[in-house]
Amino acid sequence: MTLSEEKVLGQSINFQIDRAEGVPMQIPKDDTFQYVPISKLLKRVLEQKGMMSSIMETQGSLKENELSSFLDGDLEKKCTENCEGIKNIHLLLYSDEFETSNPLGSKKSIHKLCAFYVSVLNLPRDMQSSLNNIHLLALVNSKILSKYGMDAILYQFVEDMKDLYLHGISIDCPDYSGVVRPQLFQVIGDNLGLHNMLGYAGSFSANYYCRFCKMHRSNAAGALQEDVGLLRDKESYNKDIATANLTQTGLARSSLLNYLPKYHVSQNFAVDIMHDIFEGVAPPHRYTPHSHTHTGTTVA
Repeated sequence: MTLSEEKVLGQSINFQIDRAEGVPMQIPKDDTFQYVPISKLLKRVLEQKGMMSSIMETQGSLKENELSSFLDGDLEKKCTENCEGIKNIHLLLYSDEFETSNPLGSKKSIHKLCAFYVSVLNLPRDMQSSLNNIHLLALVNSKILSKYGMDAILYQFVEDMKDLYLHGISIDCPDYSGVVRPQLFQVIGDNLGLHNMLGYAGSFSANYYCRFCKMHRSNAAGALQEDVGLLRDKESYNKDIATANLTQTGLARSSLLNYLPKYHVSQNFAVDIMHDIFEGVAPPHRYTPHSHTHTGTTVA
């Protein structure tokens, strides 16, 4: 049984030729995307055998002032304050675009898709990166995404998450019986897509292109140390939104994600290791086998 639902964003007009009459026709077509309701998705995931027991057993460091996972951080403590008596399920939202056809062919970008995924962070670290624990949330054609904007896609997710924070999800399985409260903890993705989701400048030639601080690009190229006075926070964020000037602030809009309880884009500190490290500043060295002959033996 599939959990996905088709969501209609609007309509577009397709032009076709009536082969019988030989005249052009205008055919209306719904602009849609596929969305998996987060409540149904999480209920099915969390009621799997052993899932809740693994979540309940996961804990931070047992040593004071030691960081072993996000559970030891100040951000996690802020998210769980005044939440006694209910188990919080921290979610990671991830988004990335991918080409379904030949990226060098004539059909490139026509069938390009943007996918949104969620994963549960409360699991043990060896389970978090398993593909079995990374779940598809939404799938949309990139052209439709560009036409309607990121917030149109995120709207249903945000509304569902607000409702889940108020009422929770009732879980009934051998490992756990009770209500859990899902919360969005962090969002990751490639920098362009992430800035689009969070409302920051989409161009990295902008004056203030960094989502962590407000250092001007003319200074950022040569800066070797962090300037604490330039770090973004909620207060400076709200001032920049009120300014409504992308050139002066690096903010294009206030993200819809800011309406989620216990979450704010100015506190989205996570970076994607794949895009920023492995495909960014520190790509892994590629070993190229070579052959040489030594005493009549070829060694690769």
